[in-house]
Amino acid sequence: MDGDSEVLTPPVPKQVVARAVALYIITCRCQLEIDLAREAEPKSELQAELDDMRQFVAETADLVLSNQERRLFDSPLGGWKHSDIVDQSWRRESLVVFLWALTQVGELPRYDTQARSPEGFKGDDLIDLFLTGVPRLRPEAEIEAARDAAELWHWRSRKRQVEGSTGPYTPDGKSLEDVVAGAAQTSFRNGWSDAPIDGDFPALGKAYRDLDEQEFQSVTSIAMERHRALNWLCGFSQDWDQVPTDT
Repeated sequence: MDGDSEVLTPPVPKQVVARAVALYIITCRCQLEIDLAREAEPKSELQAELDDMRQFVAETADLVLSNQERRLFDSPLGGWKHSDIVDQSWRRESLVVFLWALTQVGELPRYDTQARSPEGFKGDDLIDLFLTGVPRLRPEAEIEAARDAAELWHWRSRKRQVEGSTGPYTPDGKSLEDVVAGAAQTSFRNGWSDAPIDGDFPALGKAYRDLDEQEFQSVTSIAMERHRALNWLCGFSQDWDQVPTDT
């Protein structure tokens, strides 16, 4: 669980709220693709919504979409691949991290719980904060602790991929099972999870190792997206498309 050795200067609050708005815009753009596929609304109405979004982005000088976001945002309605929809739909996990960092929500959801629109959250309120407000961030130490938690949960996901291997896992002879048990205790002591279950991280009411494949993919995506957002908040990269998530 080694961090990146070249940590850049963390973004200032105005940059954070701008990134939050960019994520809000791209998740709304993603929803248009979902609604089109489901035929939830006539295509003409969805196109009108997209036109309004494009006008807002064009007129908002301080709003910066990443290169990847810009490519997707500018593509025609119905032009996203299924993989684009899946990937961008998970950006709500990153968005909730930024809302939390900006003190717009009280706490992050558990790492086995997908982010939903926070109670009382309105996109217009976030945009108003960006355009006319004075955003403030949680203390640096609090954000760094949240980053450590996200990294640890992401680490647990990656370690599941090598479970079942035999022999010593570390130079001092510890098995993978021992290492996971120690990390689960660390997570519990720091308040990042409930008490371990069978010497493992607790997820969806069971030991992490017992998650089925669909459950595992879900908790993996949660951890990866939040890890990415928190690494960006801590200055690991200024380029949203290139934020490292090493564990």
